[in-house]
Amino acid sequence: MSNRKTYEANHNDVPVGPILLAFRDRRMDVVKRLDGFESEMFARTALHPRLNVPMRLVDMILFQAEHDDYRLARISELARLFVK
Repeated sequence: MSNRKTYEANHNDVPVGPILLAFRDRRMDVVKRLDGFESEMFARTALHPRLNVPMRLVDMILFQAEHDDYRLARISELARLFVK
């Protein structure tokens, strides 16, 4: 596991504003897609490819939201330290 795509995207050379806007746009795309699902879809299970455990869609959404929350908190922390 590496961060090759992250380094190739040169995120460290991009101001935080455009990164956060792209992040928000991508998350809104996910919300719109989920909003179109029938309620039965949220109870379906699939094997998580890295964790190798079955997860319901609703569990995967929570897993992703917690991951996003961590990343946004870290970005905020770094912004307080480095952006004056």
